[in-house]
Amino acid sequence: LVAELNWDTRTLDLKPGTTDTVAEGKFGFVNAGRSEVTIDSVKASCGCTVPILPKMTYAPGERGEVMSRFNIGDRRGAQSATIRVSVKGEREAALLTLNVAIPEVAKITPSILIWKPDEKPEPKTIEVEAMGNQTLGIEKVTASDGSFEARAETVADGTEYRVIVTPKSTAGAGFAMLNIEARLKEGTKTLRAYAQVRSNGK
Repeated sequence: LVAELNWDTRTLDLKPGTTDTVAEGKFGFVNAGRSEVTIDSVKASCGCTVPILPKMTYAPGERGEVMSRFNIGDRRGAQSATIRVSVKGEREAALLTLNVAIPEVAKITPSILIWKPDEKPEPKTIEVEAMGNQTLGIEKVTASDGSFEARAETVADGTEYRVIVTPKSTAGAGFAMLNIEARLKEGTKTLRAYAQVRSNGK
């Protein structure tokens, strides 16, 4: 007797909306063999993807599905992740691929600001420009570390903004994630950039 999983597809192309925080998809399958199938493990290639399998054993003819959640976070553009499904008694695991096209609502230049050790703690600037026909407004900017101050200025309302970041000191190493709250037609989205003060050892 042979156990065999037939997949509806092994590749999913997901196109989340501009304000979505996750992209979800389902890989359907059927046990097309004549014996029970037990799935040993379901593992994703990165921490950004969470595969969910409701149960591990399937009778002949029974259908199932591997649900997947791709966490968008601050990722932009084309992304890819794989899910490895290992079946008991099978040497080769089934590889499932998620292709996620994350819309880029804004161009952030540069994405990280760096101050050298003992450089003067003077302001540096990040340019935020709306992509395509997108319009956006910067609601606020916050730094994850209190050793940096950040604020936004409007260059051209709806399309161009300037984020001004100032470290309180460059005497020691520091790092902060900059959360840029952008208002879009569809809702709000958090854009991310970074600020770093390097230590003498780096």
